[in-house]
Amino acid sequence: MTFLFLLAAAPAEAKLVTINDMGEIVWSVLSDEASITLEPTSSFIEIKKIDQDKPDQKPVVSLGKQDGKISLKVSSENGTKELEINKNENNLIEIEERPEVNKLIIGVQNDKFRLEQKGVVAYTENQINIDASSAKLKVATSKGDEFLTILPYEAVEAALRTKLLTSVSRGKLEISEREGELQYKMDGNKTFNLFDLYAYSIPVTAYVSPLSGELLSIDSPGWYKYVSFLFI
Repeated sequence: MTFLFLLAAAPAEAKLVTINDMGEIVWSVLSDEASITLEPTSSFIEIKKIDQDKPDQKPVVSLGKQDGKISLKVSSENGTKELEINKNENNLIEIEERPEVNKLIIGVQNDKFRLEQKGVVAYTENQINIDASSAKLKVATSKGDEFLTILPYEAVEAALRTKLLTSVSRGKLEISEREGELQYKMDGNKTFNLFDLYAYSIPVTAYVSPLSGELLSIDSPGWYKYVSFLFI
């Protein structure tokens, strides 16, 4: 069964791939299946939602960059589909919620890959690979693929639980390699209430492990590093 939708090209953002709660791939593709670009060629884009009779076996979804070009690829035992992404799309891939799996939306913004969980957004330039069956994410690093066990919202929660930060700046999360290790970097503040009369804030940058959620280190004014244990 096939459903057709007409969406206005300018304001619309239609996800191309949904990984449903059964671990299956549901494609929404441009009606012109020969096209490998998302750049609209007219004022309307026709979208087809395809219900496959035979689900892809062992599907892996990848979002990567090569020679300055970003592409979305779905590989399985049934073959490979690849689309070139040449404009910002916040909602390219949606991983539906299931037991032990939180909903996650993945897209592209300003040549970076964008991961959004519960309103918290993180950016990375590293390739993202998703095992659709398990909904497990891996991020490509210089040492090979590493699991992204802790998602953006969970990383912020982990940092705030340490009480070394009072708040984290929205949209300021980055996932990258630092000192040979994949880490979340998040900018925030630590606010001190002096006798409930005056609030004094200092900038704090936290680095969190995407594998365990452990706070690895912080960047802050020198004096705070030496007395931070007093505020835990």
